[in-house]
Amino acid sequence: MIVKSVLCTFKEMLTDIEHNELKMAERLNQLEARKHFWYSENTTYLLSLKIAIESHIAKALDASQAVQRTLNLLESLARAKEGTLPPRVMSPALLLATLRNGVSSFPRHYSSFSVE
Repeated sequence: MIVKSVLCTFKEMLTDIEHNELKMAERLNQLEARKHFWYSENTTYLLSLKIAIESHIAKALDASQAVQRTLNLLESLARAKEGTLPPRVMSPALLLATLRNGVSSFPRHYSSFSVE
């Protein structure tokens, strides 16, 4: 009788262990699925955030370059008004070469103009 009772208890304990193992396996599968879902969702979100940030950075760089070009143009116009031509607009050598090549198209009363 004691042996039968011990065997029944042991059988119940094995059944409980088997049941708990199945529940644990099921929960581990659910946890793995949630981890996969969270990882893919998070990765997608982070990639879209990265793309948006890079787009904003590119637009800011374009805007700063446009401002820089405008400032350069304003500075060149101010110098041109003073009668000077900054080297970054046209180098002195290029200016002289252009004047030499264009002397023939100057009006006649400027034909005595020398660019040597």
